[in-house]
Amino acid sequence: MKVRLIGSLLLLLMLCVSAIAGEKPVLILADVSGTMQDAMENEKTSEKLKKIEILKGLLLLLSRETTCDTGIYQIRYIAGNSENYERFLKIAAHDAKEMQTRIGQDFITDYPVFNRRTPLADALRQLDDQELKTINGEITLLLISDGRESFRDPLAEIRKIKEKYGSSLMLHTIFLDRKEKKSEDTEGEKLLKDMAAAGGGKHYSGLDLLKDVSLIKELAFLLCPVQIAKVPEIEKAVPVVKSPETPAPKLIAAAPVAAPKSLSVNQKGNWVLGGVLFETAKWTILAHAYPVLDDVVLVMKNNPGLKLEIQGHTDSVASKPYNQKLSERRATAVRNYLVQKGIASERLSVIGFGLTVPVADNATADGRAKNRRVEFRPISD
Repeated sequence: MKVRLIGSLLLLLMLCVSAIAGEKPVLILADVSGTMQDAMENEKTSEKLKKIEILKGLLLLLSRETTCDTGIYQIRYIAGNSENYERFLKIAAHDAKEMQTRIGQDFITDYPVFNRRTPLADALRQLDDQELKTINGEITLLLISDGRESFRDPLAEIRKIKEKYGSSLMLHTIFLDRKEKKSEDTEGEKLLKDMAAAGGGKHYSGLDLLKDVSLIKELAFLLCPVQIAKVPEIEKAVPVVKSPETPAPKLIAAAPVAAPKSLSVNQKGNWVLGGVLFETAKWTILAHAYPVLDDVVLVMKNNPGLKLEIQGHTDSVASKPYNQKLSERRATAVRNYLVQKGIASERLSVIGFGLTVPVADNATADGRAKNRRVEFRPISD
């Protein structure tokens, strides 16, 4: 009886953990058609590699960052085989190192070419008929391809699938191919951009991902935005001030106290702490930000009547509630650092604005980086 009770409690605990995590499984669709054997130049190294080799490199990079259940299916045409995809890795909670080993050893980049172009439309239709309907809950698709479709219309197919599953399904795309003109999209790139838009997701350039590791982290966060749900709530002792639904920060005169030398001052008189302070979707302060915060500590110790309101801000990646909580936690992390350095907690308050007060365009990587910031509002007695 006792064993049965313990087993029931363990099962209940597993179900609760699963519900709290709220993870969406991720299915990566890797194009292994004939055209992926063509070479393209890696602008980072000026080295010419096959598109399929670059695709493999992206899989290895993503496998280091993704944290949710993930599968990899290969899209290809093989004469005499009715299915236009095959399972490389089934959707499961793969260990990152094991996943990398499997990709490194078994993901073949030199294979026979049966058909030059990609059967995207047929593969998506077959996935819907045979795979998607068996997955309970939500799912995210990531298509990595050169977009060179054969015969059919994959854009129409993803529109049908999106209409069928609604918000339960999302498609992101990565384009891998050469560009004849930098100012113009190729036919394949336009197709993948349109597919991502129809699937409610984002579109990336494979070469941009290779050049900027922060974009890899951003994409991994889009695929598996669950890390924040698995940690305890902010300590109740921290005085968090909820931001208004539509915040309208008032312009204030700068405090008479000079700002720390390593921080800039904006038009509101706030001290702005920018740059890469935290890893994507996390609030642990990176070590290179310590000297800047130490400057804040020094100013606070030299001005005992000074108080600070610590304001957290995020970019627009992920949902508004998620970013609200993330901004509060990041501001709280900064507050905790200052307290550990000897600043009295009653001199510090915390407010989170989430994604609601951008200072730059969230449509660009540079703009999103500028929006991920912490500001200090100095308050003098």
